[in-house]
Amino acid sequence: MNNATQIRETMQRLVKNLELRAYRPFEFTATGYIERLNALLVHQTLCDGPAGLDLLHSPFPGVNDNHQSPVSDHLDVYSNIVAWPPPLTSLRVVQAAPGLSCAEACATATESITLKSSANHLSDLLSNLSPSNYLFHRSQVVNSTSQSNTPAWHCAPEHFTTLNNRYTLDNYFGLTCTTVSFQRHPLAPFYNLSTHECVMQADRLWFDCTAHTSPDALDQASRLCPCRDALPGQLALCADCV
Repeated sequence: MNNATQIRETMQRLVKNLELRAYRPFEFTATGYIERLNALLVHQTLCDGPAGLDLLHSPFPGVNDNHQSPVSDHLDVYSNIVAWPPPLTSLRVVQAAPGLSCAEACATATESITLKSSANHLSDLLSNLSPSNYLFHRSQVVNSTSQSNTPAWHCAPEHFTTLNNRYTLDNYFGLTCTTVSFQRHPLAPFYNLSTHECVMQADRLWFDCTAHTSPDALDQASRLCPCRDALPGQLALCADCV
């Protein structure tokens, strides 16, 4: 370290052979921005909702003598009320283990329920494209430059309203609810494994992907999580969003 000439020559040799290649994710490029902007301008609709689609119905009846009908204290909806973003074909529903957030459950999901789509929707879609298709061309460009190692599925808070009803529990999970209630709760919608209570979200602005409880909590809350696919290099867009 006392030989200044040797240090200088070593540094010059390192600088001469140093190859720095900047990496910028596709979604932060100008093309990625235009892709998102185009998807929103082309597909977004502001006219659909539970009232416009005639999806609101009266509360469920109370418990009868044989105690087989669940109690509900709120209006409920029959089906999906989200038109964009993203479309329902991108959605997978995961029942999280107690203590897991929806972000964790989606990222590690191995079993899920699909609504009008297959589990491998993105890979199936890309494999059947013609060379002239935009997604085919995009896959060649983005996949060759992408270095990210992100999960294939992500929590989709925009789809919480799709799950926030008793019909999802009945039709897709087969859960037996002793009561069905609407509460302002960060974990909602969830199923309480201890009390068999189904809790829906009463505050439409409080759907949270990251909320979770301790696995040792007294109330074993199993969250119902909406997960969706994402285009490589573009987490904001699903396979059917462009």
